[in-house]
Amino acid sequence: MNTEELRVKFEELFKLPSETEWVEFKTATNAIHFNELGKYFSALSNEANLKSRQWGWLVLGVKESPREIIGTNYRKKRQDLDELLLDKLSDVLTKKQKKTFVTNLLQEMRREDQSIESMGATRSARWILHNLNTKNEF
Repeated sequence: MNTEELRVKFEELFKLPSETEWVEFKTATNAIHFNELGKYFSALSNEANLKSRQWGWLVLGVKESPREIIGTNYRKKRQDLDELLLDKLSDVLTKKQKKTFVTNLLQEMRREDQSIESMGATRSARWILHNLNTKNEF
């Protein structure tokens, strides 16, 4: 999905009368706990699959009731993504090895199944995760 397609999808989701089994809006102005995030990903992807939807959506920076865009600062930078993932890797690895692993993982996901996409310049790129079940590659 390119930026324009993502914008159109956001507008479509924003116009829904309420959340669904496969769409959740969260304020997440600055943070959302890692375990909570994992539960949302799991639940939304399972529900999307059950409802034969191409994707499940967790939209951060939107208040549900009344529906309002409030924005978010959650994990805006690559460094934030690294911090989220690095401490989940084994302590057998050095910090440099962990960073290399995360970089390789993101690049592999981008190349192999396009489940993740880097948008923007290298230093300020944003990584966008796509649902694998939609293409049987995700």
